[in-house]
Amino acid sequence: STIGRIETSARNRADALGVLLDLAEAVVAEGHPDQAERILERALAEVIAGARCGLSIERDLSDAVSQGAVLLARATGKAFWLDYLFDLHTVLEELFAPDLVRELPALVARAHGPLDTATVRAYLRRLERRSPSYGEAEAERYAQIRALADAAEKLRHRPPP
Repeated sequence: STIGRIETSARNRADALGVLLDLAEAVVAEGHPDQAERILERALAEVIAGARCGLSIERDLSDAVSQGAVLLARATGKAFWLDYLFDLHTVLEELFAPDLVRELPALVARAHGPLDTATVRAYLRRLERRSPSYGEAEAERYAQIRALADAAEKLRHRPPP
């Protein structure tokens, strides 16, 4: 059936990304974050492009893509990969997973350059529309993300030392 092929295709995409993630983690461990970026960037770009075009992105695939962006943000220090996370989750209208919310402050603090506050604010606006339906744990994550965004914006406007 068509639905069966679509589900198989989604699983295959997540599995393929898992292989790329394993390879990227290995080259990061060897001290080559630039190679990890080359390994993952096209796959990550394709997922967000598909989501923008209205393709359904399964949660396991969005989790794997998020894991790849976190790996690249951690390994390269580029704020671009944090912006990617906010952009992806805006398009998917997904609240960050709890482990990502916990790790974000450290990633933001280590990033070379500020977050794109317009991208972060777009994410928050998208979540705000859904926030009345959040349970207690989701509301807490939403509040943590808002606080991080406020702190990141203050850092952006702080004069250099």
